Amino acid sequence: MDFTEIRRAVRKGRGQAIVSVRELRECAGKGRAGTRVVQEISAALVEDGFGHLPFELPRDQDRKVLIYLADSETGRLLDAVGRTASPGPRSDAAVATVDRLLVRG
Repeated sequence: MDFTEIRRAVRKGRGQAIVSVRELRECAGKGRAGTRVVQEISAALVEDGFGHLPFELPRDQDRKVLIYLADSETGRLLDAVGRTASPGPRSDAAVATVDRLLVRG
């Protein structure tokens, strides 16, 4: 999976970026964001040093996901916040709120 565009967006966002499941699916070169595909994308993101909120990637390709560098202060904070959040339709708003609250040096 080629996360070059995601990596650029995260770098531009100083450690985090909001992307759609569609963008993740396209980077993965997959045709449909089914259960197995989003699990593969999640594993590949982790392997590349990223974390994501919500922790369980949605299958709806229009949903938004916060991608962040896992091995950073921000990443550790988001990991802690994410562990207290439950997935569901309100997670898009929660992801956007967390993104707005983060200090962007």
